[in-house]
Amino acid sequence: MRSKKIPRDSLINVMIKNPFPQTFLETTWGFQRFLEKRGINIRTDDLEHFEKQGFLYPIVRVVRPTFLCKKIQKVENGITKEYWQPLEDRETFEGETKKMYAGIGDVTHGLYDYFKEGLIIFPSKSNFKPWKEYIDDHEETALPFYHPYQVISVKEISNLTMLTIHGIPRLDKDQTVKRMEKLRKFDEIRRRHLFKRLKEYQKLIRLLLLIQDRYLPLIRKKFVGRGGVDFDEFWDKWFEWTENFDPHAVLKESGFTVEQIKKWRLHFAAQASFTDPLRDWYVLVHHIPYSKRDKLKGDALLAQDYYEITDMLGRFLTDLTSEMQLDADDLLNGRQGRWKKKWYGREVDYKSREVLQKVLTEYGINPQDRVLLIVEGPTEYEAIPRIAQAMEIDLDQLGIRILPLKGAGEIAKKRIEKLLEYLAPSATIPYIILDNHPNVERTLETLKTLKLIHPNHYRVWKKEFEEDNFSDKEVLQEIVKQARKRGFDLKISIKRIEEERQAKRRERKPIPHLTQILGKITHNYKIDKPELGKALAKIVADRIKKQKKYTPTTEIEKEILKIIKIATI
Repeated sequence: MRSKKIPRDSLINVMIKNPFPQTFLETTWGFQRFLEKRGINIRTDDLEHFEKQGFLYPIVRVVRPTFLCKKIQKVENGITKEYWQPLEDRETFEGETKKMYAGIGDVTHGLYDYFKEGLIIFPSKSNFKPWKEYIDDHEETALPFYHPYQVISVKEISNLTMLTIHGIPRLDKDQTVKRMEKLRKFDEIRRRHLFKRLKEYQKLIRLLLLIQDRYLPLIRKKFVGRGGVDFDEFWDKWFEWTENFDPHAVLKESGFTVEQIKKWRLHFAAQASFTDPLRDWYVLVHHIPYSKRDKLKGDALLAQDYYEITDMLGRFLTDLTSEMQLDADDLLNGRQGRWKKKWYGREVDYKSREVLQKVLTEYGINPQDRVLLIVEGPTEYEAIPRIAQAMEIDLDQLGIRILPLKGAGEIAKKRIEKLLEYLAPSATIPYIILDNHPNVERTLETLKTLKLIHPNHYRVWKKEFEEDNFSDKEVLQEIVKQARKRGFDLKISIKRIEEERQAKRRERKPIPHLTQILGKITHNYKIDKPELGKALAKIVADRIKKQKKYTPTTEIEKEILKIIKIATI
């Protein structure tokens, strides 16, 4: 029976609300392959039996639309061949016709559309019917769909396989009858326990669906877009959506308490540790990209699912409590991860390239940067990572390293060419940010021609980093402050800076960059560029702290967001 409204307890209520699904519904065949990769062999008739018993229901059944076809004949190369061709709208045909079933498209993204078209069945105890009744002349009339998170329910059913799954005959006499009755009572207890446990898992799966779109892209370091939608646009919308994500509202909707979530997290950490044949390699394996870990098989892959659930719940708890959570392997360790700091020299947060290098060195693997950000000089070198940190972006975690060229003099074509030639065969992507000096554009055009730099992987400021991102007043104030700390009392003003510019205009000469003007009029005081970078970064950081909803206010922030996309695609 097709449903006119979505049952209140259906997981579909959650799935249709999230516009950025990172996991997808699977057909029976796809779900079986998913389980098989994890060492769980479940037959189609097992899934049918689970549904009949009420152990495990498909998330939905999607009814396949039908259309009428007519049999036509065509002569090809002197041979008459028969074909089935769909009837046109309102077409009548007196010959032989046949009902055909249409295919099913993207169910995960199209759930609500299928529901509005009346093509959704919500499986339940009351509407169960044998699966063979969904077959019409070898064609499935309605397809059941499962969600990958239901693996935890399947595993529970497998662990508590019951005698009544295959039935126990009712005998009347002798010792065998008494023994079988005892087994039946014991089985009824196990059945009640299983139903209670499966109900708890259903509630947990609901929570995972509520939080997965927020945390999975961060855990997997992979964002899944949507076919037919511009990736950058979709990513930007997701980024905006995450800014409005309210963990406390989600907690309330889930019906859980913080303490209950902590218990579930401990449960899955224990399940992972018990299951994982690679648990002694946890620190190494956890650094490996999701796309590679997903190629594991059997218990090793199942353990990764459990770790992922543990990580999602951990990030959710951090957002709820503002308390950092222990890593999955440390939850069961009496030392609570303290050994890692002693061994690796700092906390193992899977963000530090320094720790990664030490971990990989143990196994003889040479790490590489994902993006090498080449900047003009020490001001940018000090400012950019601090601005990124204020944006809650860890460049180190994303594999983005900054290399200063230390001034315009080192932008010579040969030097930059050699650096990029060195990077060319590696996986490291170069990204260049430069001040607007003479011949800079010509040099970059040459590098593009040589295919040493991607056409979209550089930025040339209109003037320079300081002038394009900060006002004259902000830069001047910070230079005066640092000079005062060093015993210099600089008597310079915005008016003096503008006078220098006007003088160049009258002489019809190029107007120097702001820092060049300041370098000239500060006389004996040499500007400390690294300190200036730190001070300017603080201006941006303070501005970000005051924002209720983050919005970039400088060009360098926009550039950082662009570089992150490059590093994570």
